Amino acid sequence: MKNLILESDVKIVKGTMGAAPIAYVKGDVYASKDILKKYNAKWNGTNKFWFWFLNKNNPQETIDKIIRPALAELKKSQNVPVDEIEKEIDQILASMETEGPSANPDLGVSADEEKNIKDKLQAFKQRLVNIENDEQFKETMGKIIALKSAQGYQFSFGNSILIMIQNENAGIVNSRKNWLEKYNRTVNANAKPLMVWAPQGINQKLSKDKEDLLKAEFLKKSGKKPGDKLTPNEQFQLEKLLKGYTYATKFKFVPVFSQNDTTQMEGTEDYIKAAQDSQKDIKWFEDNMLSDEIRPIYKGLIDFTEEKGIKFEMVDDLDGSRGVSANGAIRLLKNEGNDIGLTKTLAHEITHELLHQKYLSNKGDESSKFFLGTAEGRAAVEQQAELSAWMFMYAFGFDLKTTSLNYVLLWGGDKDKMVKVFDTVSSSVNYLIDFVNKKMKSLDEGMGSHTHGKNITPDEIAKLIGVGSEYQSLKSGNKPDADVEELKERILRKLNIIK
Repeated sequence: MKNLILESDVKIVKGTMGAAPIAYVKGDVYASKDILKKYNAKWNGTNKFWFWFLNKNNPQETIDKIIRPALAELKKSQNVPVDEIEKEIDQILASMETEGPSANPDLGVSADEEKNIKDKLQAFKQRLVNIENDEQFKETMGKIIALKSAQGYQFSFGNSILIMIQNENAGIVNSRKNWLEKYNRTVNANAKPLMVWAPQGINQKLSKDKEDLLKAEFLKKSGKKPGDKLTPNEQFQLEKLLKGYTYATKFKFVPVFSQNDTTQMEGTEDYIKAAQDSQKDIKWFEDNMLSDEIRPIYKGLIDFTEEKGIKFEMVDDLDGSRGVSANGAIRLLKNEGNDIGLTKTLAHEITHELLHQKYLSNKGDESSKFFLGTAEGRAAVEQQAELSAWMFMYAFGFDLKTTSLNYVLLWGGDKDKMVKVFDTVSSSVNYLIDFVNKKMKSLDEGMGSHTHGKNITPDEIAKLIGVGSEYQSLKSGNKPDADVEELKERILRKLNIIK
């Protein structure tokens, strides 16, 4: 059987982050992030690659014991049976010829639409011939794998392709019955069905004792008790487990519906929204990112708190937080000084002291000029501190971009505030960088050279978050109000805040 490994071009590349040695995965493997996380890989959101910090004394040990097993599992998980896909497409096309989906009123497919689907299936099949060199096919196949894995009900590759051809933005797809019984959703009256190719045949059920045993094992594994409510995905998994064997005597086309064509029943739990919300709840840090290269930077930050009279304390627990600051006092989780994530957290809290807390602003020294206050609200305050922490770490070669930043909150969508925030963030971060550089320089003679931080400009901040040209246009200040509003809308679209 001919197989396609989508990541056939994946390879290990050695590099550095700051002065820390790393190995990163070259290739599009984001869809397999759960496997990579399992092997403690870290995601660099800016440059779009997964990486590991290498054992400084024995880098090959990290590669052999962690990275190679991760890639082996990754490739195994991404194995796509190309021959089987070709065969399934042929079977679907043959069924369309004999059954004629457009003749079935339940499917809502016109003769022209049926022909269009056939043409697209044929074209997709032809692309399989040039699989080794067709990068566009790999990209498309990645979308199909993502669509396939998003479903509670496991569609075949053929049906996943069929769904994508009919509606590329279908999201989760289910039958009318499943939407109602598992998701508490009704299909809208004007919804257009999508057709999938479903097996019809004889189902051989498991014995009652076997069903009870499998169900008990499933509930235990899921952390549920008998009678507990299952999520839709858990219901699909249990159904699949208890289904037994189906002897398919034939296939036929049946209607299914996109999540976008359903409405949540009033007063019921919205599982789709809960899943989307959980995806938005992204941590602003990474666990267990350890490197000796961060030690002088971490020490420089602590020296800053001491010199500015900010009380610094390390504690065992902060009720789920990593660090907190409050008017001249910072508390941080205990660590050994080599934790990259906690170094970023410390920079975040120091930035709060510079930008938002009154302690330093009331001292009247140079640090008081960075004060922005908290008038924009807690959300904006946190976003500004997180942007500053990212920029500080970036300056020293540790690119820890936060994927949960809402850039528009940084300046409230107001042109003048945008310019002010970028200017103040860059100047406060550079103030902190210069201080830490000075401290690190004093260590160079006794401890060897260190990678010093490079200053950041407001233009670089805008460029890094993808709105460089728009920022320049807004900063020029010579545009009519209508053009300014258009530019702000373009920024919102570019950052996917609005569609």
